[in-house]
Amino acid sequence: MVFRKLLNTIWMLFLACLNATFILIVLCLWLAWSLAGRIDDATANLAQSAEQIAPLKLSIENATGELSRLRGDLASSDGEVVTEAQGRLTAQVEQLSARLESLQGRLDSFGATPEEQTDHLIDSIADAVSAIILRTVTDIREVF
Repeated sequence: MVFRKLLNTIWMLFLACLNATFILIVLCLWLAWSLAGRIDDATANLAQSAEQIAPLKLSIENATGELSRLRGDLASSDGEVVTEAQGRLTAQVEQLSARLESLQGRLDSFGATPEEQTDHLIDSIADAVSAIILRTVTDIREVF
């Protein structure tokens, strides 16, 4: 009789450990699934930012090249009778300078560098994961 009770107690302890293991596995899977969703969202956001920055960067490079060419043209005129052409070139240089400044401003609005965006992305993911873990631990404490 005592042996039977001991076997029954051991069997119940085994079932309790198995149940706790399943609960922990489900909790880990849920955390991983939640983290994967956050990472996918953040990756999509970063990719969208990169897609928006690439054309701006190309425009800035083109405008910088054109600006350098126009400045070279202005500097190469050796007192020739080209004041009208110089005026036109000066106007183009000023327009390009304004365009370059606006493009640089738009580029700065996305963040200074991809490294800073990546750092911000990692920080936001870490904050989200810690919030999920904290909320889960709080829920577990309330249950027990």
